Amino acid sequence: MPLTGIALVTGGAGFIGSHIASALASAGARVRIIDDLSTGYRENLEEIRGEVDFIHASLAEEEPLRKALEGVELVFHEAAIPSVPRSVENPRQTHIASVESTFSLLLASREKKVRRIIYAASSSAYGDQPTLPKVESLWVSTTVRSSRESMVWRRSRCAISTCLGPDRIPALNTRA
Repeated sequence: MPLTGIALVTGGAGFIGSHIASALASAGARVRIIDDLSTGYRENLEEIRGEVDFIHASLAEEEPLRKALEGVELVFHEAAIPSVPRSVENPRQTHIASVESTFSLLLASREKKVRRIIYAASSSAYGDQPTLPKVESLWVSTTVRSSRESMVWRRSRCAISTCLGPDRIPALNTRA
């Protein structure tokens, strides 16, 4: 089914999000980005500046999030705290960015009838596993650092279940 609506990239000014936005724009898709620039940079969007709609806001802000989802068909959820040490130093900010904002995005996406959400997660949730590549069947390491990250993963799955129903939790693939 071809993309007929807008593709929203959360965290679209970050390294990965900006590359996704650029690829979508190059393929002719209508692209919108929402990013609070807490860890992303406008400079990452220089190449596609006139081709995307940019909303400078946090996913935790209800009205900008609803505005960002107007006419959206597909969401690439890349917004995150990209640093394990930073997440340990500031667990409240991490919880808001990782759990509450994802939950808000899921609820608002359901309300706006978004067709699909593609969710990115960090392989750091697997902790200090020496195995490469990381795959879903690995057991999560029990180190203090990774147990916080696995808690975020469990809560995110709970949020997905709450919004979409327990039978609609997708198998989420990780790719290095």
